[in-house]
Amino acid sequence: MAGIEDNAVQRQSFTFYLSFEKAISKLEDGDQLTIYRAIARYSLFGEVPNNLTGFAQLAWDLLEPTLRKSRANYLNGKKGGAPKGNKNNRYSTTQSTTEQQPKYNPKYNTDTYTDTYTYTDDIINSNQRLESKKPSAFSPNEPVKLDNSDFVRVQRLWNSCCPGYRKVTKLTSRRPSRCNRKGAISACLKMLMGTTDNATKEDAFTMLKTAFEKVQESGFLKGDNERGWKATFDWVMKVDNLIKVIEGNYSDAATSAITDIWTD
Repeated sequence: MAGIEDNAVQRQSFTFYLSFEKAISKLEDGDQLTIYRAIARYSLFGEVPNNLTGFAQLAWDLLEPTLRKSRANYLNGKKGGAPKGNKNNRYSTTQSTTEQQPKYNPKYNTDTYTDTYTYTDDIINSNQRLESKKPSAFSPNEPVKLDNSDFVRVQRLWNSCCPGYRKVTKLTSRRPSRCNRKGAISACLKMLMGTTDNATKEDAFTMLKTAFEKVQESGFLKGDNERGWKATFDWVMKVDNLIKVIEGNYSDAATSAITDIWTD
């Protein structure tokens, strides 16, 4: 007859591992049925088998620690968190895991919590909070915040600096996946803002203007090459290509010995 654990709680499901099946499959059919039933009864109802014999008992002895741990994890979850004394329970020294945790950090005086963030140790007023929110130096991992006027500015900058190339008449396309000009502009400005410390969006536009002027001065990019290939706005506004332009790879002096180019 099976015994019942003191903390027996009925479960709706449990985890059965592939390793269990591999081990049990080596037993005789009768022992397999016995151990399968023992696992199910223990995992679902907390019934501890005490009538096993032979290889079935041996299999249970091997599987029981894993089953017991799985059940203990389930019971701890039902109580609302880690058991008392567990390092994950930050309040285990002062209260039970089933007690409601503080809504605010105990450091704060919640009785005097106001819009000015009143603390027991110090007071931070609204002006100080605004001061702390001043923008810091640009991080390459942060998105560049652009509005439509910025995209139009790049369009006009290209048309004015590069009269020797096809003008940009629109920035959107019916097939944005094929020609996402706004996405390309954002990526290039982000790259330019990350080239130096404390670079601003205005610095990025200055560098972009310089790059466009180099494009205009390049005979190679205008078609003076063996293949007659000519650069376009979309080609220049690929980050890798823009970097090469800035570095002077397409100046007349640098391209005098070039006979071919990959136009990806």
